[in-house]
Amino acid sequence: MTGIVIQLAAFLGFNRIIFVGQDFSYPGGVRYSKGVDHFTAEELDKFNQHATETVENVNGGVNPSSKPMVDTLRYIEGLISFYKNQIEFINVSQIGAVIKGTSSAKLENLMDELKSYHVSGQLFQNLLRNETTGYTEEEKKAFLSRYRYCLRELKSFGPKIDSLLETFEQLQKAIEKSNTAKMASLLQTIDKQWSMITNSGVFDPLYGFVLQAEISIYARRVPEIAACTNIKMKSELVMEHLGRLVAGMKKDTERLIDLFEETASNFTAIAT
Repeated sequence: MTGIVIQLAAFLGFNRIIFVGQDFSYPGGVRYSKGVDHFTAEELDKFNQHATETVENVNGGVNPSSKPMVDTLRYIEGLISFYKNQIEFINVSQIGAVIKGTSSAKLENLMDELKSYHVSGQLFQNLLRNETTGYTEEEKKAFLSRYRYCLRELKSFGPKIDSLLETFEQLQKAIEKSNTAKMASLLQTIDKQWSMITNSGVFDPLYGFVLQAEISIYARRVPEIAACTNIKMKSELVMEHLGRLVAGMKKDTERLIDLFEETASNFTAIAT
């Protein structure tokens, strides 16, 4: 994603990019920030086995890394070299890998300037209007039609997610009362409600991007949930993993709808 963002920023005419948290390594041998606990000891051991590379860090030492991370680092450095004459690249990591072509700075020293930085929505309208002149009116209308379809689908998720969360509340009560018959029935209901959401044509492209990490975490637990024969334990696993994912979806769906509505009005202004 970092490479796509760099190219998008160049396309939109930005002249400075600040890398935050782009370590491309495991500083101090640590894989994730403190408090991240969704990996088992076995999964962390697998990560350790793949950390076969080292990279120079910003403090003059070396950090353990992996081949995919090093490959990504080299790819990003290639993009930096390509755009170096039009974009200033700043790396604020105090522990991560050296990123060739960047200057170093502390994020706290940039915060005051960043807080006062404002980008007008009109700027994006003007940029996009200039870049869409090569499209026919029919192509623009077709795009807007698809975009509005995505927005309608997003809005339809709201009631479905609320209904699913209500079922989770019922499941929690059944767990507390050790009502296995009720738990089994509610698990079937949850499976149907979840399928209604995931079968939508916009689930993968939208939520697969916005909630990529959360969906990946849940997907790793699905075999364990499916194999569990104890109804109460299965219910607790579903509550813990799918329940957490759905709660995150509710919050992000509201945010996505706001963004889509704002962008749809901008696109409408551009296309007319």
